[in-house]
Amino acid sequence: MSLRAFLLTLLAADFFVWFWLIGSPSLAQEEIYFLDVGQGDASLIRLPPDVSVLLDGGPPGSALARALDGLLPIKRLDLILISHAQDDHFGGLLNILDSYSIGAILWNGGAVENNSLWAELRQKSAARGTPWIAIRAGDKISLPGGSIRILSPTEMLAQSAEPNDGSLVALASTTALRVLFTGDIGQATERALVGAAPGGVHVLKVAHHGSRYSSAPEFVEYYRPQLAVIEVGVNRYGHPAPETLRLFSELAIPLLRTDESGAIRLLPQADKLEIFSAK
Repeated sequence: MSLRAFLLTLLAADFFVWFWLIGSPSLAQEEIYFLDVGQGDASLIRLPPDVSVLLDGGPPGSALARALDGLLPIKRLDLILISHAQDDHFGGLLNILDSYSIGAILWNGGAVENNSLWAELRQKSAARGTPWIAIRAGDKISLPGGSIRILSPTEMLAQSAEPNDGSLVALASTTALRVLFTGDIGQATERALVGAAPGGVHVLKVAHHGSRYSSAPEFVEYYRPQLAVIEVGVNRYGHPAPETLRLFSELAIPLLRTDESGAIRLLPQADKLEIFSAK
């Protein structure tokens, strides 16, 4: 592997964190995946020349490892962002720690109680020397050819007794796309984020697997995505809720679901967005 180093910076309110990213064979163009991991979230951003960022790790088991298989020429993730400490957003990471090189893990820094799987992830990653960095609203990750701006949580929300409220909300901007990742935030947090960034995004990762407690109309109308994606699998919660599906239909926003389409790949072209699905 040729050693081509690329610089990544995490820009926070009062500190800088620098990482050297070791490149592998060059990626021709940016691409974003919403991975099919069942009932959970896992998305992958790939930017030229060869930067890979994983947002959430899906539920416990091997679904994440299978979803990533073949997507990365070298088993390396420069960054992992964990939206919040619930099993369906990080459980699959345990299955890839031994086989993937990981630059750093970013999370909301909130309190976590009585979660043995989370404790195992922390211990196992610490044994491998993987740094953990807590991030908050106002932080920005600068990447070659793009950036990720953290819109939420505030310090108060990060420590909320309701972990969904403390989810990282990340606005990823590449040379061609603006994609809003929302974790499991509920409608109160969504309403608070109206105006937090310029409206109009290309893609919205719908919050909380399409739960009826998320997707406040004011929030969706403000950010007005050209495409919405629900990451969801077989579940007992009724996700996605009929009222959520109806909202996107009424707003004439195209909607894709990983339980119906499988993995979804977005490949921006000069004047269009090509969308590929596994099913």
